[in-house]
Amino acid sequence: MKPLAEATCSKVLAFDRPAFGLTSRVNLSSGTGDAKPLNAYSMAFSVLATLHFFDLLKAQKAILVG
Repeated sequence: MKPLAEATCSKVLAFDRPAFGLTSRVNLSSGTGDAKPLNAYSMAFSVLATLHFFDLLKAQKAILVG
């Protein structure tokens, strides 16, 4: 990541999501109440997590590499 950051004069971050990288497995059966928890392995969760990550960073633009 450091060579990429230096070559692009940019900040380079590794974003780890459930089911990828070093993130531990999520227990999907531990929901409480009537609301069904969002499946941490779904596309919807992945999109929301990425958007929240950008919000947290206050990023105005980003380049995603997968």
